[in-house]
Amino acid sequence: MDEMGTVKEISQVSDGFTYPAVDQTIKVTLSNDGGSMFTLRIDNLPGSPTPIAPGIWVVHTNAGALFTPGMEAPDMGLESLAEDGNPAQLADYLASSSGLVTPLAPGAWAVHSMGSLVLFTENAADYGEGLEALAEDGDPSALLASLESKSSVASSGVFNTPSGSSGTGPLFPGSKYEFTFTAEAGQWLSFATMFVQSNDLFYAVGGESGIALWNNGTPLSGDITSKLMLWDAGTEVNEYPGAGLHQPPRINGGMTEGGVVRMVDDGFFYPAVDDVLKVTITPMQ
Repeated sequence: MDEMGTVKEISQVSDGFTYPAVDQTIKVTLSNDGGSMFTLRIDNLPGSPTPIAPGIWVVHTNAGALFTPGMEAPDMGLESLAEDGNPAQLADYLASSSGLVTPLAPGAWAVHSMGSLVLFTENAADYGEGLEALAEDGDPSALLASLESKSSVASSGVFNTPSGSSGTGPLFPGSKYEFTFTAEAGQWLSFATMFVQSNDLFYAVGGESGIALWNNGTPLSGDITSKLMLWDAGTEVNEYPGAGLHQPPRINGGMTEGGVVRMVDDGFFYPAVDDVLKVTITPMQ
């Protein structure tokens, strides 16, 4: 029979029945495996009067990810788990509501001659000209200084102020950066911005030489998101995205990697580029 009640600790439920103590039924241990990795173990104790059904888990930042004590059970699958031991509906809901959300950091851009590798060279070590600071700390200032000194760069700058904001800062979901520049036929555009929930990842054009701004005298226009890729600067060892102990805004200064710049391929899961950002370019008359 439906109860239409609220979620409560069993000690607050006066149903006339007696239930075994929790520590006579179940033992739960949590172990740190190093860094930000953990293992949780659930033992059904010898002599326990009940089996334990399959369950679900979720790592979250806000309280009430599964329920709120004193409130009616949310309609997302907790009832099926509690009544039938079936976690499938709740697991599906949590999967659809989970994922890595990341801000983007201020970045740097450059208009340059065709074929100039002004930011990096794929499968080669970082130039040591500021990309590391951008990819690890979201600071484009050193990279801008190096771009301004290159003979192949016609113009350059940083984008660091979200539209509608009175000050500089990171770009959170729903906001945008915008900058303008001039370019002549034959010139290309390169830019980079940090994937903040990482050790040293950044977004830049898939072909590291940049984007051609003209095609047979016609300026580039429209959505260019498909040209971007997520890159690994190879300067700091990657940790679990969003949970690494040495990722911003936590303590910086992870283990030096001594690798090369390449498209990220570290075994972790990252959202598709077009699930994180959209980049458009509009010629101005």
